[in-house]
Amino acid sequence: MVVFSPRCDPRNVLQVFSTVALTANLTSLFQHDFNVGSFAQFGDPETVARIDHRSERTDFRNISHLAIRQQLDAEDFLDEFILIDEHTAQSHAIWWVIVTRDSKDTTADLTGSGHPPVTYPGENFTLWQSHIIIQDMA
Repeated sequence: MVVFSPRCDPRNVLQVFSTVALTANLTSLFQHDFNVGSFAQFGDPETVARIDHRSERTDFRNISHLAIRQQLDAEDFLDEFILIDEHTAQSHAIWWVIVTRDSKDTTADLTGSGHPPVTYPGENFTLWQSHIIIQDMA
């Protein structure tokens, strides 16, 4: 058996949160797909996902991604994060949630690269997030 230790820039370690129960099957599926997508099998992943005691928060169930981002902002957690939702097991995709802000420069850049922001009706914030097939991250 070959064991790879994740050597990754600490700035590229992303906290994982989930809107559903992190069952053993879901966690295993996510870890497998994420290791493929981050090139972990080569011993030098581009990004590392952290699943820990903070990952499964029942208060994140049945609320929007924007509400989760704003709640984390209020808790002074301002970093990007990965969000596992009820579709992850079937779609093998996660949400990479970045930041809420209203910036025309950022909007133009992201829209130009094919990742337009999601603006919720009646909200003054723009949620920057990408829906990514886990094995195709890099």
